[in-house]
Amino acid sequence: MVRGQFPGLRRGQEAAPRHRFDHSEADPVQEVLALKRQPMAGDALDISLTGPGDHADIALLNQAMDRHYNPDLAPNSIEEVTDLLGRIDRERRFGTQFALARHDGRPVGFAAFAVIHPGRRLNGLIFLKDLFVLPESRGLSVGESLMRFLARFAVDNGIGRIDLTAEPHNQGAIRFYERLGMTVRPAIFYRLDGEAVEKLARISEGKG
Repeated sequence: MVRGQFPGLRRGQEAAPRHRFDHSEADPVQEVLALKRQPMAGDALDISLTGPGDHADIALLNQAMDRHYNPDLAPNSIEEVTDLLGRIDRERRFGTQFALARHDGRPVGFAAFAVIHPGRRLNGLIFLKDLFVLPESRGLSVGESLMRFLARFAVDNGIGRIDLTAEPHNQGAIRFYERLGMTVRPAIFYRLDGEAVEKLARISEGKG
C-alpha cells in the first residue's frame, strides 16, 4: 500500500488508529460531519491508496460530496457505492483508483482517478475525476496533500502528467489548481451521456 506522510505527522510517528463508523444509523454521513476530533499529541494526516477495508469510508465521503454539490438529489446509498467499489476491485477493466485522506484517523477527503495510457511519449497520464474534502476539514491542506500524493504517485510510476476539469464558476477550485502549478489547456471538453450513449451504441450495432 502506498502511503504519504505530510506536515503534522512527524517522521516515524504512526498515524492514529482508523475509526470505523456504525453504518446502521439512518444518516451515517452526519456521523462523519459531527464526529469530534480525537485528542492526540499533534495532528496526523495520512493518505493511502484504498483497499476493500476502506470501501465504507469512501462511500460515506461520496455521499457527503453528492449532498454538497447536488443538494436537490438523493445520494447513492452506502450499499450501492460499496457494491461498485467491490466491482472495481475485482474487475481491472474499470481502472479506477482512490486515494483516501484521514486526519487523526478520521476520513476527511478522497481523490478518484484513473491511469490512462499511452499518453505523450507513452508515459500515460492520471485523469482526476473527483477531488473532495469535507467542508469542515478545509483549511487543513487536505486537498493540496492529496494532489501532492498523486504527483508523487505519478513520478514513482513514470507517469507524465495529471489532467482534470473544473467548472468555470468554481473560482476557488481554479485558484487552487493554478496555485499548484496547473495550467489551462486550449481544449474543448465533450460529453456523451444518457440517451446519446445508448443511441450511438445502437448505431454501432447496426440497430440505428
